[in-house]
Amino acid sequence: YENLSRDGCGAAAHLSEWKRQMRKDWPAVKISDVQIGNKDRQTILVGESLQITARVHLGGVDPQHVRVEAYHGEVDDGDVRNPSATLLNQVDHADGDGNYVYQGAVPATESGTYGFSVRVVPTHPYLMQMHELRLITWS
Repeated sequence: YENLSRDGCGAAAHLSEWKRQMRKDWPAVKISDVQIGNKDRQTILVGESLQITARVHLGGVDPQHVRVEAYHGEVDDGDVRNPSATLLNQVDHADGDGNYVYQGAVPATESGTYGFSVRVVPTHPYLMQMHELRLITWS
C-alpha cells in the first residue's frame, strides 16, 4: 500500500497502465522452440542437470517484464507431482523481431520419471502475486 500510494498514487497509476499494456501485448508472446542440451541421453543421473534452452517471441513485451521458467516435477500416471519452477536466464538479445533465447539447468535431485514444460509469466515488483494478471504462455 505504501509503495502504491506514494507520490499521489503515481506508482498505482503506473502499475495500472502497465497491466493494461501487458494485456494488450500478451497475445504475441510465444515459445517457438525448446531444446534439451543433453538430449542424446534419456537418463539423467542424480546430481546431474537437465540443460534447457528456449526461444521466446515477446513481441512488444519488454524482457524485463517477464519470467521464463522450466516448470518440472515427477510424473506419476500422467500427472506432475510436487511441481516446481526453475528460472531460465536470458542469454541472447532480440534479433530485431522480438525473439530472445533463455537457458537454465534443472538439477536431478532424486531418481524417478520427470517431465517439464517451459512457461512465460509477466512480472512487476508491485504485483501482489505472480498470477494476478492470469496471463501465462506454455510451450
